[in-house]
Amino acid sequence: TSNAAPDLDALAFDTGHDRFIGWRDPFFGGTWSFDGLSWQQMAPSVVPAGSSGVMAWHENLQRVLLVVQSFGNMRRVYSWTGLDWQAESGLLFGFGVGSSAAATPQGDVVVSGGFAFPFNYGSTWFWPPAPPPPPNGVTPLLRKVSHSWYDPVRRRTVLTSAADMANGNRTTIYLDVNGWHYDRGGRRPWSTAPMAYDSWRGRLLQFGGLKWNDAEHGEVWQFDGSEWSFVDSMPSWALSLIHISE
Repeated sequence: TSNAAPDLDALAFDTGHDRFIGWRDPFFGGTWSFDGLSWQQMAPSVVPAGSSGVMAWHENLQRVLLVVQSFGNMRRVYSWTGLDWQAESGLLFGFGVGSSAAATPQGDVVVSGGFAFPFNYGSTWFWPPAPPPPPNGVTPLLRKVSHSWYDPVRRRTVLTSAADMANGNRTTIYLDVNGWHYDRGGRRPWSTAPMAYDSWRGRLLQFGGLKWNDAEHGEVWQFDGSEWSFVDSMPSWALSLIHISE
């Protein structure tokens, strides 16, 4: 590819414009787009600035949503029009580095988890701000590192690789049209690992991460909607370089 982008902090696929949008604080790179052939640095008039950010496609808005940590544990929200960022009203509180964002079956975006010393956040927010779906008897309390992905085949948002304050480490939680559910069966995945959705096979793939003793490893795991299973091994150093988005 030409015009290689810098090390981006957030990345999401812009379904409305058929390209990837990436972001990092403007001091380190700003906003970039990728059309499948080359990267292009964008020049928006509104420039989101912050130490970290998360992005996801918002089906109801038909825009990519960016949530930026702008000051302390406050998060400002922006949407991408295709040429510029638009600041959305309101702030999200209680997030830090390690939070994640994903689309939901209801067409919104959910943001969860995060860490900002000395706090592990157990917050879960929806955007636009609204009451969460029917709780179905459980409430997701994710903290520190949270990874999330939308499974379009099963219409589920899967949250994993997090320390869950109610159910211990590496719990897998999913959200469907009926509410939140815990996956209590099978071996749980490792923490602090990037994920990608395999649309061909309808599987969530998880690459590398940390074991229970915080040791790096190169294992690849898959989630078929019911349980996790081992796929393959790679060198841990290779998987530590992966940055994946929808």
